[in-house]
Amino acid sequence: MPFYLQRVRFTVHTKAQRFAGTNSTVKLCYQIEEKHNHPELTPGIHSSVLDHPWHDDFQSGKADSYEVSFGTGRLGKNYMGRPMLNGVQFETLDEARAMQFALRIEGSDQWIFDRFKLGGFFMEVRPATPFDSIASDAGDAGDTEDYGVKGEEAAPDVEYEEVEIGWLEMARHSGDIEMSSDEKEGYEEWPIELNGSFQ
Repeated sequence: MPFYLQRVRFTVHTKAQRFAGTNSTVKLCYQIEEKHNHPELTPGIHSSVLDHPWHDDFQSGKADSYEVSFGTGRLGKNYMGRPMLNGVQFETLDEARAMQFALRIEGSDQWIFDRFKLGGFFMEVRPATPFDSIASDAGDAGDTEDYGVKGEEAAPDVEYEEVEIGWLEMARHSGDIEMSSDEKEGYEEWPIELNGSFQ
């Protein structure tokens, strides 16, 4: 049953060192693929600016936390009657581990940070009654359709539930990372390895 990534939270600590902070624009980039079935984001690389308008971001010795939303709520139902939720869709959590993220710095400055975490808020749509129970009940009633082959199409009366998985750890890093850019280069990117526990 599909999982939906509805938002991510990126928390980063700028190193407590002179000139470690930055005034440059920092973005969280992410790649959307066609199989993600997002209702608005087309396949390709997208980005969100990490910025809090009420204070200076990425200052030496300070931690900042940012959320990027991929959508919330329900979009409707698919042709099999299964609810479709907003967000980035994955068939399994292992597929979510393959999503590509990166940090990008733009402008003319440097930035040194020494640790970060990336968390993801997930929802899941699953049958309210397990398919094997449905198939068993159908067999008792004399229904000979092959549920093992036809799956959901053979069980149009299946009821589904939307389960809040909650926040899972997608990535974690400890150690100095220095990023810099200038007007000639345009920007620098640093890929985020999804090495989190997803728990």
